[in-house]
Order: sequence, then structure tokens, then C-alpha cells
Amino acid sequence: MENKDKESKYIKAKERVEELKKFYAHLGSYVLVISVLALINYLTNGFNYMWFLCICNFYACLGACHSDSFIYVLLLLSVDVWC
Repeated sequence: MENKDKESKYIKAKERVEELKKFYAHLGSYVLVISVLALINYLTNGFNYMWFLCICNFYACLGACHSDSFIYVLLLLSVDVWC
């Protein structure tokens, strides 16, 4: 009986680690993509019109619809400039 408890805890922990890996991979790609878009925006018009924030909002909405994590919703609400 004790062996089954340890095994089930191990399986749950392993699944949790996999979920965290996916989350941080998606968060990393989000930061990378938005950073590149911000750089392109700065180089093209010097932030006179911050169009990359519109894409940032759209990307955050897609993430909120796609995942169970609310970090995307928090990212969406943290943007000061709305398009």
C-alpha cells in the first residue's frame, strides 16, 4: 500500500514538472516574440505608434483562451496602452 502511494505521488509530481516545462516554454516564446516586435517597432518609427502592444494583447488573449493558466490574463491586463 505504501509503495502505491509513493508511486502515485511520483507520477503526479512528474506530470506537474511537465506542465511547468510547457508553461515556461510558452512564457519564454512570448517574451522573445514580443521583444523582437518591440525592437522592430522601435527601429521603424521610434515608438511614435506602439503597434507591437496590439499584437501583445492579441497574443495574450490567445494564450488565455488556450491555457488553464491565468498568467496570460494578467499580462493582458498589465498593458497600459490599448489599441
